[in-house]
Amino acid sequence: MAEVFLFEIGAILFSALLLALLARALKQPLIPAYILAGVLIGPEYFSIIKDPELIRTLAELGIAFLLFTTGLKLDIDKIKKLGKTITFVSIFQIFLTFILGYTISLKLGFARETAIYLGFLLSLSSTMIVIKLCDEHNQLFTLHGRIIIGILLMQDIAAVAVLSMISEQVFWNIEKMAYSFITAIGFISTSVILGKYVFPPIIKKLSKENELLFIFSLSVLFLFSVASYILNFSVAVGAFLAGIALASFPYNIEIASSVKSLRDFFSMIFFVSLGMELKLSAFSFYLEEILFLSLFVIFVKPAIIYLLLSFAKYERKTAFLSGLYLGQTSEFSLIIAGALAVFNLIPKEIFILAVAVTLLTMSVTPYLIQFSRNIFETSESFLKKIDALLKIKRKRIEEEMISKIRKLRNHVIICGAYIAGRMLIKTLLKKNIPFAVIDYDPETVER
Repeated sequence: MAEVFLFEIGAILFSALLLALLARALKQPLIPAYILAGVLIGPEYFSIIKDPELIRTLAELGIAFLLFTTGLKLDIDKIKKLGKTITFVSIFQIFLTFILGYTISLKLGFARETAIYLGFLLSLSSTMIVIKLCDEHNQLFTLHGRIIIGILLMQDIAAVAVLSMISEQVFWNIEKMAYSFITAIGFISTSVILGKYVFPPIIKKLSKENELLFIFSLSVLFLFSVASYILNFSVAVGAFLAGIALASFPYNIEIASSVKSLRDFFSMIFFVSLGMELKLSAFSFYLEEILFLSLFVIFVKPAIIYLLLSFAKYERKTAFLSGLYLGQTSEFSLIIAGALAVFNLIPKEIFILAVAVTLLTMSVTPYLIQFSRNIFETSESFLKKIDALLKIKRKRIEEEMISKIRKLRNHVIICGAYIAGRMLIKTLLKKNIPFAVIDYDPETVER
């Protein structure tokens, strides 16, 4: 038994590595590569995995670690800093994308319940892929980078809320949904209280020894997961709340780095296990639907975000790039689709369709981000016509700054106000020398 298990894990690792290397050579994200690796070693092709149940158990750990690290990023203070505008933009984006996705799904012939699920799955974007690509292109601390992070955080919260209610006994039962909602509020409040008053002093003592901090964070993860199971929630929801409970800065960075390797390993197994459930031959039956929904995600969802940010008076380029970067579906879409399929709330074929749309849109994203500036320059004249048609008035932040800078004489221009820039600024302030700062980070400029 142990030999078979080791062989199967080895097969998963080797196939995932080969496909990941190919994906990297083609500048593709790794998640589609892992899913394709699962397809190859699954029952449709080489049938290498003989005990899929054991792999599914490990895959659940993958979901738990994914949501745990997502929860670690959701520091309550950071959420407060998002501001009302981004919060409302995020909520309206999810709502409008859901409504349009639901309508299109109905037009494509899906049942009402299935269309509801599809509408929500299409409204989510990939936190893992977008943040990684933003970081690679040095866009994480730009204004549109911060807006993107804010929208993704709100989407993640909505995804976990829906995930907490996915059960064949809960959905479409108002009383059980209400009970589930009240229990969830209590569970969330407990995690926030523990994270604010109980865990920080413990973590502070343990932070000097990485090994103890690592064991403590895993203990909290499994404790919350067990509590979630007892309360009839998904284990993944408990993992997410464990992350929130440990999200107090700066310890969340240490904890996230300590569990990163485990997260990468188990999440890889999760995405490979998803691929094992797929049959590529089934894609041909839904080819038209896959293309329509993928085009909706790549073009219509970014357009919704662009318009919402435009009405919020953000600059044209900021609004455009924010929308463009979010033109894909999420790893949460895969997790939720898988959970819906397990409880027979959607047909297996719809799960396959959801995975296909995610694969396609995630594969397009790196190219959209790589050529985002060129795409904006090509589209700018059309966007100006849209602004004129909708009578959109934007903040003239850049013009106001430029007018202030033009009044300066014999001043220093500092390009980048990070460590070296800050030291220079202190010196200039002491000597009363006027200066202007150019930086990607809007908070730095404001400060």
